[in-house]
Amino acid sequence: WISFAVLAAMRCHAVQAPQAAVSDQLGTEISAFAAMVQADPKNISLHYTVGMLYQLAGRPKDVCDHLHEAYMLAPEHPDPQLLFHLANNLKAIGENDAAVNFYVLAIGQVPEGAVNWVLTSISLDFIGRPHDAVRGFQTVLRLGATARIASWVDIYMLSALVKVGQVRRALYRYELLVGPLKAYQRRATHIPREWTEGMAALHSASGWLWDPLSNRAMRLNMHTAAVESHDSLFEAALAHARAFRVLRNSLLPPSPPAGGARQLSAQETYAQETYVQQTHLQQTPLQQTPLHTQKLDAQEHVVDADEEHVVDADADEEWVQDTLDADESWVRDSLRVLQEAAQGCDTVRALVVELGRRDGRTGKIGTEIHGFGFGAQMHVLTVAMSYAVATNRLLVMRSKDNWWYSDGAHCPSRSFTCYFEALSRCSEEQVTKGLRPWQLDGEGQLLKLRSGREDERVVYTDLRLDNYLNLKQHRLQVPEAVAHRGLLWWRGQLALYMLRPNAYVTHLLQIEFQSLAWHQHAGHVVGVHVRHGDKKTESAVVPMEVYLDAALQLARARRQDAAAAQAALMPQHVDASMPQHVLYISSDDPEAVAAAHAWQELPLHAGTVRVIAREGEVRGVSTATDQVVEMHKINVTRYGEEAVLNLLLLSHCRAFVGTFSSNFGRLGYEMAYARRHGDLFGASMDVFWHAYP
Repeated sequence: WISFAVLAAMRCHAVQAPQAAVSDQLGTEISAFAAMVQADPKNISLHYTVGMLYQLAGRPKDVCDHLHEAYMLAPEHPDPQLLFHLANNLKAIGENDAAVNFYVLAIGQVPEGAVNWVLTSISLDFIGRPHDAVRGFQTVLRLGATARIASWVDIYMLSALVKVGQVRRALYRYELLVGPLKAYQRRATHIPREWTEGMAALHSASGWLWDPLSNRAMRLNMHTAAVESHDSLFEAALAHARAFRVLRNSLLPPSPPAGGARQLSAQETYAQETYVQQTHLQQTPLQQTPLHTQKLDAQEHVVDADEEHVVDADADEEWVQDTLDADESWVRDSLRVLQEAAQGCDTVRALVVELGRRDGRTGKIGTEIHGFGFGAQMHVLTVAMSYAVATNRLLVMRSKDNWWYSDGAHCPSRSFTCYFEALSRCSEEQVTKGLRPWQLDGEGQLLKLRSGREDERVVYTDLRLDNYLNLKQHRLQVPEAVAHRGLLWWRGQLALYMLRPNAYVTHLLQIEFQSLAWHQHAGHVVGVHVRHGDKKTESAVVPMEVYLDAALQLARARRQDAAAAQAALMPQHVDASMPQHVLYISSDDPEAVAAAHAWQELPLHAGTVRVIAREGEVRGVSTATDQVVEMHKINVTRYGEEAVLNLLLLSHCRAFVGTFSSNFGRLGYEMAYARRHGDLFGASMDVFWHAYP
C-alpha cells in the first residue's frame, strides 16, 4: 500500500509539470520502484506496481516478468486483476498457451467475468483449438453479455465456427453482423448475364481469412450462401485474379466496334487493361489524368499481329468503363446532390458531427471522450454519412473542434479539415443560422441526436461508440438502390468519398510517393498493415513472418496471372530491374518494420522481394489509450499526419494483408477495395471483415 501512495503522490506532482517532461516522469517512477523491488524483492505490491508502470511504457516483456514474480509469491490466492493483466501481456508477446492458462485462473477467481472468457476464447482459436474457442464464446453469451461484448463475440466466433465446419451457423451469424445481401441487380439490359453472375460470386462481402496453422484461405460468400476455401492464400488470390479477368472480358460487347477493326482477344483485352491501370497508377495523384482518357491513349500499345496497325478499341473501352461505374456513379451523384444543399444552407436539414469534446478534455475511452483510435472514429463517421443519406440530411463537420489528432498551434480549427477536404459548401455557422431557442438545448447549444429528435432540422452527434448513431440498425443500413453490393462496398464508397486529402496532405502524399519510388512499382504493391500497440491485449498477436508470408503469396499470385499476357504482347513495358515483389509495411511497431527489412535480406528473398516503409515515423506508443493522450508522449500533429498518410498509401495498394480486428487496417482495406472497384484481394490474419464500429 505504501507503493501505491508514493505512486499517487508522484502522479499528482506530474500533473503540475510541463507536458514535455511528463513522459520522462514515467521513467523516473519505474527507476524508483525498481530500486524498491531490489530492496524488498518479496513485496507483491511493489512487483505489481512496477509491472503496471511498464505497461504504461509499452514494455510487455517486463510487465510479464514482474507480474509473474508477484503471482509466484502467492499462487494460492492470486489477485484476479493481476492474472488478467499477466495473461494480456503474455498474449502481447506471443505466449498464447501461457496466456490461456492465466485467463483460466482469472476465470476461476471471477467466473462471471465476460472479458476473461472472450480473451481466453480468442487465444484458444489462435493456438489451434477452435472447438474450445466456440464453447468459450457460447459461455459469454450465456452470461448475458452487454451489446458491445456480444458484438465482440460475434466478430471473433465466426472464424472458429468456420474452422470447425459449422458453416450454416457461421453464415447465419454473419448475416446478423453485416446485414442481409439482396440479389444482384443489373442496372441496364445490355449487361451480360455472365457479368451479373460473376459480380454476385465475387462480391461476397467478408474478405478472406487465412489460417496459418492449416494454411487454408476462407471467405463467407453471402451470395452463394457458402464458405469458399482454398488450400493456400496463393491459390485463393490466383483464383480471384483470374475470375476478375474473365469478368472484365465478359463486359465486352458481342459485336466488333464500328470501323471494321477486329475484336480484341481476351488476352489482348486483359493486357491492355493491365497496361492502362499500371500507367495510371505510376503517376502520383497530382499528375493523374482521367482513367478513361488514358484508356483511349493506350490504343497505340495494342498492335494487330497480322497487319501491324493500331486497334481502335474506343467503343469497347467506353462501354466497359460505363458499365463498371454504374453503381459508383449513383453513389457519387447522390452524395453530391445531398451535400450541395441546393435549397439553401440555412433551411436544409443537417447533421453536425464533432470529433472531440467541446471542452477539449480527454478521459476514458468510449464514455466521456471521443479519443479512441483514428480508424474507429472514421468508421463511425461513415455511419454518420450513411445515416445522413438515409434521412436526407446534409452532413457538416464542426468548424471549430477539439480533435485530439490535431494541435491548435498547427491547425487552429482542430477540425476535420486539418487533413481532409470539407464535406459540403455549407458550414456549421450557415446551417445553424436562424435556429430558434426551442430548437436548442437549455445552454443554447445544438440538440444531440437521439431517439425522438429525428424530426429536428439541425442536430449534432459525437462519434462515441455508445451513441444513438452507432446503433445496429444504423451501422447496417445500405440504400435500396445499391443493396445488392453489400455493406462492405457501401462503407468503402463512403470512406473513399469522405476522406479526400486537402491540398496540404496531398502535397505530403506526393512527397511520400516520390520518397518511396512508388511509381516504379505501382500496380504491384501489397499493403501490409501490422497493428500492435495496445491492440495486443485485445486480439491475438500474429508473428511478423506470418504477415510477410501471406503478402508474398498474394504478390506471387498477381504476378503469375498478369506476367504471361503482358510480357507476350508488351515486353517493352516490363522492367527487368524492378524487384519482383514489393511490400509496403504500415505499422505502429518499430520491431515489426525492422523484422520486415531483415526478412527481405534472407537468402530466400534477397533480390526478389523489396520492403518499403515510411521512415522516421512515431512508433512504439499505444496511441489509442487514454493514458498516452493524457501524458502527451507524442507530437499530436505529427502523429495525425502520419496516420492519414499511412491510410492513403494503404488505399493505393493492389492487395492487402492485415488484421480486420484493427479498425485502421480495415479502413485502409475498405478504401482500397472501393478505389479498385472491388478487384482487390484482402487477407485478414484473425477475423472476417465486419462493420463494428
